[in-house]
Amino acid sequence: RRYEKNFFLYQDPASLTEAMTYVDRVKALYLAHEEEILRFKEGLKTTEFRETLEQYRQLIIPIQAMLPQHSLKSGSPVFAPLEDSMRRLGQKLLEITQGWAEEERLKIDTLFQQAMYLFIISVVGFLVFGIVLAFYISRLLVRPLVQMQQAMEKIAHGDFTPLPEPEFRVEEFHPLFQAFNR
Repeated sequence: RRYEKNFFLYQDPASLTEAMTYVDRVKALYLAHEEEILRFKEGLKTTEFRETLEQYRQLIIPIQAMLPQHSLKSGSPVFAPLEDSMRRLGQKLLEITQGWAEEERLKIDTLFQQAMYLFIISVVGFLVFGIVLAFYISRLLVRPLVQMQQAMEKIAHGDFTPLPEPEFRVEEFHPLFQAFNR
């Protein structure tokens, strides 16, 4: 749209040529990727962008043909209807592509929210797993100490019966139980 505006504002024929070149490049890119674009655009009229782009292109051709015959004056009656049509179609193209960009932003936001949700669930899951694992390991390590404490209380009350072997052999506590039972 910049070239369109430059053409009508500054009466620069080179801007019109550049606009046509740009439209041709956009058309070639769109046609090369039309299937991929339309696959992700739900509810889009399949030909709306292509048709509007072609209409825009078809407006440039007669303006280029009239250039040698008519001078470019702002508000020239020859170019005024074409200028209005060209601006209207340019705005329509802009609205279509802005709609596409908004759709893509919404999809990206949705994916980001889903990723954050999964991340939070994963963190909570790992925390719960870590807490359960830490609780189990601490009980495993503390159980022989509790048994030793109970045995010392029995000795304090005069009961010298040997301690039973711990259910789980923990290398640090097993020699202590053997020494205590001697």
